[in-house]
Amino acid sequence: MDAVEFLTEEWVGLLGAAVAEVRVDPEVTLVIEQNVACPDGSVFVWHLAIDRGRAAAAAGPGRAGPGRLVFSTDRETARWIAAGEGSAQRLFLEGQLRLDGDAGLLTGARAALEALGEATAAIRGRTAGLDAPG
Repeated sequence: MDAVEFLTEEWVGLLGAAVAEVRVDPEVTLVIEQNVACPDGSVFVWHLAIDRGRAAAAAGPGRAGPGRLVFSTDRETARWIAAGEGSAQRLFLEGQLRLDGDAGLLTGARAALEALGEATAAIRGRTAGLDAPG
């Protein structure tokens, strides 16, 4: 199967297929949105929604309201996280990853996020554009 380009609707579809296979705690309800500033000045927005033991990913913003977190960063930082090259926590502390919302929601969703992280790691080999720039 051909690789799909990182931060495209096709990539979000691949991600969505991977996370749809994972079952998580049905008590966890969370929307994590990522806004990525691209070098051309555009912003690519996608989100991961966890509800009733299932997860889904889609291009565009997530639903507004309680249980929604928005991460904002530049493309290189997003690439670095998606490639598994470093810690989102460290990037947050260094100011390269910004958060809008209640970070405490992540604590309650830790097991679900770890399971989903394993699923997303599985698509790295099918994602083009994760290599560090020349």
